[in-house]
Amino acid sequence: MKSLALTAHQVVSIKSPAYKKMGLDASKLSEEELLALMIQEPRLLRRPLVIVDGKPVIGFDQEKLTALLK
Repeated sequence: MKSLALTAHQVVSIKSPAYKKMGLDASKLSEEELLALMIQEPRLLRRPLVIVDGKPVIGFDQEKLTALLK
């Protein structure tokens, strides 16, 4: 299986209520800091996170999801 590396900055949900409530600025946080925050508050993770044949779709994008599943 092919290894897929996504960064915390790619999968953080900056539009989530949890992100806004915490007053975060992802551009000022390191990967490690973001990962630690996502462990504490999983709602910071953009969903869904779908990987098909090593190709990620992060967040709801019906067009991309449909194309990957064909």
